[in-house]
Amino acid sequence: MQLLPKEFDTILVGLLQGNWIRLAEPLPKYDPEVVCEFYVNSWTGGQGAQEMRSKVRGKWVHFDRDSISEFLGNPLQLQEGDKCTYQNLKAKTFGFNDQKVARKICIANCSYQVGPTENPLRILRKDMKTISQVWMIFMLSNMVPIGHVFYLNMPKCHLLYSLLKENYTVDVEKIICDEIYKFITLKVNNQESKGSLGFPVLITTLCQAQGI
Repeated sequence: MQLLPKEFDTILVGLLQGNWIRLAEPLPKYDPEVVCEFYVNSWTGGQGAQEMRSKVRGKWVHFDRDSISEFLGNPLQLQEGDKCTYQNLKAKTFGFNDQKVARKICIANCSYQVGPTENPLRILRKDMKTISQVWMIFMLSNMVPIGHVFYLNMPKCHLLYSLLKENYTVDVEKIICDEIYKFITLKVNNQESKGSLGFPVLITTLCQAQGI
């Protein structure tokens, strides 16, 4: 995977426009004991409530959207009730045009794979443009960690497409918060959660910010 000089500039501009420089910067190593304690003691509230916090070493550590935003330097300022471009399109039944998504992500003469009913399923990494692959790695490393990098299903392709679109806003803070909540919910409900603990470095750093 080799980028052209102009593609380096495009990525830098994208990071600057999204205010994601801190998200892209390498963080200190994680503490596995702290991360495990965070997930074991996490509290998401009762039915109908979402209290995003966990008790680590006797202290509450918050992982709600605002806490993550503060940690990342408040990259996206939203008014109460507002949503980013990605979330607005995601909420609509026909918000994303999968053919446009594929044209933006894929190299020439490649597109998404389809299922038995011709519904779009996924885009293979080998069919992606180099710059799409770079943003995909950034996305999977920082926003929606998964256990492989061989392809993206279409919902994750929609997120990648939004990252590639210069005029789109993406609330990465909300995405990270939701992904941590999703991971915790899987564990609480005794469902299988594949792969390692999510966001270990981020969680370690959040705990360190609380003096842990």
